[in-house]
Amino acid sequence: MIHFAARTAIVAVASGLLPALPAMAQSSDPLHLECAGPFGPQSSQAFLEELFGGDNVVSETIDGPEGTTLDATLVFPNDPARRLVILWQDEAQRAQPAAIIIREDSDWIGPGGVRLGSALTEVEALNGASFNVLGFGWDYGGAAGFPSGALADIPGGCIMSLSFDLDWSKEYGPEFDAIMGDQQLGSDDPLLRAAAPTVSEIAVGYPQE
Repeated sequence: MIHFAARTAIVAVASGLLPALPAMAQSSDPLHLECAGPFGPQSSQAFLEELFGGDNVVSETIDGPEGTTLDATLVFPNDPARRLVILWQDEAQRAQPAAIIIREDSDWIGPGGVRLGSALTEVEALNGASFNVLGFGWDYGGAAGFPSGALADIPGGCIMSLSFDLDWSKEYGPEFDAIMGDQQLGSDDPLLRAAAPTVSEIAVGYPQE
């Protein structure tokens, strides 16, 4: 699910990163998603196919919020550890990323060092400031944004939002009803911290006018 609106950016593609990217993606080194090169504001599905190969970049329809479906591009669709989901501002041309999504079993590391499974307190430390999290238990539950801090000012001009989730195999007492539903919480909320949510999805996109 995407929890922020895609908007236009005026940032050039960092072409200096391009020659090394296919080799990097095939290696066992950590995969860092940067807001440049194949994931810069002017990227496209055609560009990704050139870099990673046509078999590793495919079009697919995915589930969106509130019962919707979204036209997407999957990078490394058959490799869960390297898979990315990309939505486009220009859907007809599949160009200009609206959102680049890390989810499920992907090993990609987002801007600023955020990764799937990161604890709320770890993300707050990376940001250097508290941030906002929506209450849990509905379609946009656990969505987080950064009004200030290091993760609000990412090199390359992109915007990052996260989704946190709770460990629903645990039983949360009635006191945790206070962090449920359509409301905005601070990451420094004591009850939210006690619930120990972790990052379940990372979405990176660009502003659009």
